Amino acid sequence: MALVLAPQLTVVAVVVMGAVTVLLHRVIQPAYATGEAVADANARIQETAQSGIMGARDVRLFTMRQRIRDRFADAVDSHADSYVRLQRNNSLLGNAYLFASAVTVFALVYLSIEVYALSVGSFAVFLFSMFRLAPVVSSLNNVAYGLDGELPHLVNTERTITALERDRERVDVDVPAPRRVDRVDFDRVTYAYPDGTVGVRDLSFSVDRGETVAFVGQSGAGKSTIVSLLTGLFDPTEGTVRADGRDVTSFDVDSWRARVAVVRQDPFLFNDTLRFNLTVGNPDVGERELERACEVAQITEFLPHLPSGLETVLGDDGVRLSGGQRQRVALARALLTDADVLVLDEATSNLDASLEAAVYDALAASDRDRATVVIAHRLSTIADADRIHVMSHGEVVESGTHGELVRNEGAYAALFAAHAATA
Repeated sequence: MALVLAPQLTVVAVVVMGAVTVLLHRVIQPAYATGEAVADANARIQETAQSGIMGARDVRLFTMRQRIRDRFADAVDSHADSYVRLQRNNSLLGNAYLFASAVTVFALVYLSIEVYALSVGSFAVFLFSMFRLAPVVSSLNNVAYGLDGELPHLVNTERTITALERDRERVDVDVPAPRRVDRVDFDRVTYAYPDGTVGVRDLSFSVDRGETVAFVGQSGAGKSTIVSLLTGLFDPTEGTVRADGRDVTSFDVDSWRARVAVVRQDPFLFNDTLRFNLTVGNPDVGERELERACEVAQITEFLPHLPSGLETVLGDDGVRLSGGQRQRVALARALLTDADVLVLDEATSNLDASLEAAVYDALAASDRDRATVVIAHRLSTIADADRIHVMSHGEVVESGTHGELVRNEGAYAALFAAHAATA
């Protein structure tokens, strides 16, 4: 209607208000930059809170409580300042636009009377149109500014979703793994990380039920990558991991993991009773089996000292227990599962030599036959392994029994000599 009644004035109004919009967006701090500050501060709040909770023991040991408090307070202040600035700028944008609209309308009134000589009726309709249009445009400006301020949060969310999609496990396979697995083979397996770093290269080995196969090597040699490939956390880039001749990637991933029990160097424990943590993988286990697993894992050594025995609540991540005790709980938990493959990923690194020897002796004497894969921390614990593979830069450089490798005077002999010198 305004364009029909006063096309020249309408064009002037559109040009002026467009210029005002651009000017205001340039003068007022960009919403994206302010929103990014809000998102960064929010991330710092979460990171600091998580660090303080998960690392509570170390926070106390290193007298870091005040530093954590200061970091948290600084992050909260930054978040509050940035958020208030974002809302203030949004409000300022709306008010400034309405003020500029009012000035523009008064200028148009002058032009319509002095220059274009509009009739009273036409002028009234034009003025009504301008007054109706200005708040709408102002609201759109505010919405656009607000959305721009939320974009950093959306970008962070999109990055998280992309990372989750990249790491998403296979979900389109519903073939269950065999109820019994007697042999696992790695057939020329290569795995490369997303950044191109090679974890293992052309790796081949096998482990049968009743056998123990160990891997040794310097940090970064690829030992932990083997564990991830064996448990289906990673799928091979090249080659195949087989269970009794069948590609494990053809199995439902959860059913395959039920055949593999892993004891990690730094296991996670639930804030629940010791009994719950022991039976989490097999809630229906009998008391005799539970007692036997506690004996093998040497839990019986510290169990009498817990205030409520098996019913003792361990606290967040097992805070009531030492590192070695947590590892023994994780070992017993793995033994109580019905797994055919037991993976010990530096699982006893926090135990003293005598306790570690007792654990391995008890494992060797246990009546449950399974394949065992050991990522070795102390070489003395794998002297009786059926095969030992020495890893370097993702490849096996030596294989054999302990005696054979020592006699070869190669990489394993050098590692063993260095270990013996520091024992």
